[in-house]
Amino acid sequence: MFPIPVRPRQMMRAASLAASFALAAPAVAQDKTGLTRTGDALQVILPVMAGVCAIQQHRTADFVAGAVTTELVTHGLKAATRSSSIGRRPNGHDRGFPSGHTSMAFFGATSLARDCWRDRPVAGALAFGAATLVGVSRVKADQHTVGQVLAGALVGYLANGVSLDLSGNHVALGYQMQF
Repeated sequence: MFPIPVRPRQMMRAASLAASFALAAPAVAQDKTGLTRTGDALQVILPVMAGVCAIQQHRTADFVAGAVTTELVTHGLKAATRSSSIGRRPNGHDRGFPSGHTSMAFFGATSLARDCWRDRPVAGALAFGAATLVGVSRVKADQHTVGQVLAGALVGYLANGVSLDLSGNHVALGYQMQF
């Protein structure tokens, strides 16, 4: 038997493509429940893919700092605006500002496009398209308004500028966003 060389990047691309096709089917069918499930899955898949890439590129500390920032800012804003008009969801519940699903999806998509697929603009655009689908799924499910989704997208996007330096005898937290 001949050994088959396994390349992690090719496996990640193949898994990503397979997952994208599998998850896109319900959205194409315009099934509200399927679209919601697709959004729920993509809000996890995008940051996980970005996390795997960050580990491979030895950027784990920065990735974790950005993910934690995304969660802290998202949930801090939800608590601060809990029952205000901006925090009210279309379904009548509170804690809607900003969309947490969308913030994590855009955090993952931005990390993928900026750090993992810099030389693959089509792949980066597809990641942002998938993150946008998450936001659409939240609006269609009456969980968020368009403004709440846009705020979540902005939080996730901007959190990619957070960096954490653990070298030497100090810890340094920084921010730099390239546009």
